[in-house]
Amino acid sequence: MLRKFLMPVCLSGLVVFSSSPQTGFVPDSKRVEDVHEASYRYFFTHDLARSNAMAFCISSAEALAPNFLKRFANSDPPVVWLSECPLGPDKSGPLTAKKDRAVQIGIISVRWISSIEAEVRGGCHSGGIGATQELLHLTLKNGRWTVVGAETELYS
Repeated sequence: MLRKFLMPVCLSGLVVFSSSPQTGFVPDSKRVEDVHEASYRYFFTHDLARSNAMAFCISSAEALAPNFLKRFANSDPPVVWLSECPLGPDKSGPLTAKKDRAVQIGIISVRWISSIEAEVRGGCHSGGIGATQELLHLTLKNGRWTVVGAETELYS
């Protein structure tokens, strides 16, 4: 009798648990790198990065493939990892002369909303000129990630 009662209860529990929605989207490495690339390219052309930079020095809270920089092989100014960034005379910060400066661009976090939507928090720092932090909204359109909105969170 107990077996007749427990069997349907257990089976219905399996159906309920297996039909629950996925708790979060887990992107593959290509998708992660594509979102990072689109975000960096946005920062290259907006805010402080539009200045006379001699280099864009990028960083990310997520580990990216060593060959990630090849995506920017023809960029002008050149794109380098922050650890390889040209430093100022005191070797502790970016160059600050108006015509000789490096712009630091960092991605702090990526939040995956779905397989075709993401939010990226990141920003720019340019020597003695200032800093920005923005929340970018990206969507996948026609096979390319595109920034469709940006909210400035910090500007100094």
